Amino acid sequence: MLKVSYAPRAIGTVFAVGIKRVFTDPVSRLNNQMPLSKMIKYFTILLLLVSLTVEGQNALKGIITDSETGEAIPGANIYLNNSSIGTSSDIDGNFTLDIGPIRPVSIFISFVGYKTLSWQVEDSGVSLKVKLEQSSFTLEEYQVKSEEDKAWQRRMKRFKYAFFGTDELARQCEIQNPWVIEFKRTDGVLTAFADESLIILNKGLGYKVTYLLNEFIISPMMRQYQGLSFFEELETNDPAEHRTWQQNRLTAYNGSMRHFLYAAQNNQLRESRFTAIIGQNVDQRGVRIEGKVPNKSITNLSSHVIFSKSDDNGRILKFSNHLMITYKGETQRGDFQHSSVVSNYPTFVDEKGNLASSGGITVAGHLAHEGFPYLLPAEYEPGQ
Repeated sequence: MLKVSYAPRAIGTVFAVGIKRVFTDPVSRLNNQMPLSKMIKYFTILLLLVSLTVEGQNALKGIITDSETGEAIPGANIYLNNSSIGTSSDIDGNFTLDIGPIRPVSIFISFVGYKTLSWQVEDSGVSLKVKLEQSSFTLEEYQVKSEEDKAWQRRMKRFKYAFFGTDELARQCEIQNPWVIEFKRTDGVLTAFADESLIILNKGLGYKVTYLLNEFIISPMMRQYQGLSFFEELETNDPAEHRTWQQNRLTAYNGSMRHFLYAAQNNQLRESRFTAIIGQNVDQRGVRIEGKVPNKSITNLSSHVIFSKSDDNGRILKFSNHLMITYKGETQRGDFQHSSVVSNYPTFVDEKGNLASSGGITVAGHLAHEGFPYLLPAEYEPGQ
């Protein structure tokens, strides 16, 4: 991974030095065995070969077929999780997807009438042979069930409340195919699952999101869900609407976990209006417990307090005890936004603050309440 990322930089440096030497030393240029035009052509080809090598190492290839018939499935969608990067299988079911240099990554494969399949990729050099299984329900059966089943409708209402929330952004989210969601209720605990991906319009942020619901559990004491997402920009010819999307995206980003992790990596917590304390006198709700060992503030300290080893692509997040985060950029009911974070296991965080695994941390407080309507693709940068 490191070798690939360093190679283009090293070659670029050699190229710059070579050009400088040729232009600043006319005698050397005349005596050089390789003319300038050929030298430029040589390095251009070399840089192109390096670029193709890097792309090849980041390219995931595979073939998609029907699990029963073995026939190729053309037009199946292959998505890189939490991104706007995706592709489709060709007429023979083959596909190639650029998954970038970070490992592992998650992809999911979706096609109408088939169960959505997810995959964690450790090595892009492996060619995937994907067999999709047909869904057990037809579209007509799904629609009839959702329209006539009163219990299903009540549970769908509860699902939307927990999944979206109740604020302005939540009201602008719409599930295009709600009938693919099934529910199970046991001892007051509601679980939801879907064989096919959900298609959700987030009109507040300007995205169409394809979402694979891996887990959804809600009880009187807990709300827990996780899934994989793919983002597509909605189109608009209205400049005012586009500006609204940009502002809403920036609002969703500010104060988010991703914003905090980016600021912490770059020692910019104060500039980003965060304060953070870590220690034993913070409980799971982010509440200070009197009489315990004083907290250690990380507002002005090096990021090594919560991050371990790093490379050019990001760092490993791992810390002990509770991390209490306060964001002072916005207020909530007249108070700043408070959250508590627990590190479950070492988790990779890329240079933009994206977590490789959402299960690596447990969040309580304000951050736990900012659900699906606030999701942004991994490549988003403030101002987009």
